[in-house]
Amino acid sequence: MTVILVASLALRKTDTFAPFPQALLDFTASAIQMQNFHAWICASSGHLMQCDAAAPWWSLSLEEQFYIALPLTTLLLGKRLRYALLAIVAVQFFLPRTPASFLYYIRTDAIALGVLLAMFRTMPFPLKLEPTFMSKKKYAIPVLAVCLLLLFMLANAKTTREVTPSATGLIAGVPARGLQHGSRCFVRDAK
Repeated sequence: MTVILVASLALRKTDTFAPFPQALLDFTASAIQMQNFHAWICASSGHLMQCDAAAPWWSLSLEEQFYIALPLTTLLLGKRLRYALLAIVAVQFFLPRTPASFLYYIRTDAIALGVLLAMFRTMPFPLKLEPTFMSKKKYAIPVLAVCLLLLFMLANAKTTREVTPSATGLIAGVPARGLQHGSRCFVRDAK
């Protein structure tokens, strides 16, 4: 980030980098782990390209916010945490997300879904839901191919709007479930 700041100052007349005041604002938002909010403000005001000096840091800011918010939320809600997470996923799952929307930059449904999968992993009932037929290659390969095709279709912006407005929730859910099953297979094979 310091290199970007120095370059924006040194090359200010070339328009290669953002103007120094904007780069300094991007740097500050990244340093205090608020880059995702800063990027949302830039996107919603139509100035995202002017704020892209620190674009990769928005997801890192989100990750740091998660590491602070989850323990605090767990302390506050205790055993009710799973219900709050289910509500977050249920409410946000079907909402469309554009790069200018607030939900695009906070991804609370995908985070909540990941936490729920981790929580349910330790409970005995998910074993009944485990797709054991996937351990046979003749079933696993076609199912994987269909999942990859669906993910490709959902990732395509034009197709996404034609298929479903809840593509972000679906894209988050398919790999999460696959990772959950894959981790079970890995743990089982390691024993």
